[in-house]
Amino acid sequence: MNRTQALRNQPFDANEWQKLYYRNQHQSIRHRLTAIKLLYEGNSRTQVREEIGYR
Repeated sequence: MNRTQALRNQPFDANEWQKLYYRNQHQSIRHRLTAIKLLYEGNSRTQVREEIGYR
């Protein structure tokens, strides 16, 4: 099982995610949180990378 599959097996709490997102003002942390949310939504790693602007 790879990391993406392991992540998707964990429960996702949208309210907790939103709290963490707005609590953290650092752009790097927000990018990571956004990536986690997109992976939970079923996007591939490539799609996530394109969405948040990494190359």
